[in-house]
Amino acid sequence: MKHLALKSLFAVCMLSSTQLFAQQETVDTAVFSQIRKAELNSSQIPSIAHYLTDVAGPRLTNSPGFMRAATWAVETMKKWGMANAALEPWGEFGKNWEISEFSIAMTAPYMQPVIAYPAPWSPNTNGVQKAQVTVISRAQSMDTTYIAQHLADLKGKIILVDGGAVNTS
Repeated sequence: MKHLALKSLFAVCMLSSTQLFAQQETVDTAVFSQIRKAELNSSQIPSIAHYLTDVAGPRLTNSPGFMRAATWAVETMKKWGMANAALEPWGEFGKNWEISEFSIAMTAPYMQPVIAYPAPWSPNTNGVQKAQVTVISRAQSMDTTYIAQHLADLKGKIILVDGGAVNTS
């Protein structure tokens, strides 16, 4: 019984102390108003997003697109007065990769384009490639045991990784 009374007293103290702290907080609505006006009238977010996605392009690690975006970000921050803006060294990554040209189409039973992208860091091909297509799930593509077990079945085929249904709404 004594423990129950102590627990109740502790709970009452905790609730009342949080209410006291909450009541002491003052909100500076003028500052919030200034922040909101700056957001609506002079936000740089749309132009930053445009440059990073539409102008610099894909930013795969160590790719030319990554370097375009990173260099632009540093230059832009310096223009804004951030004197210490710089690219930080992060060591060797290995090869870089960027799509220069890619297309894929179904040719049988009739010609139809396919929306697909090559896997990052995949090698070049020697011209047009024609082969049977195998579709695997995203989970299968990440499962090295699955790939090892089916390597003979996958060899020489074009492997499409199912990305799920396209949302058209």
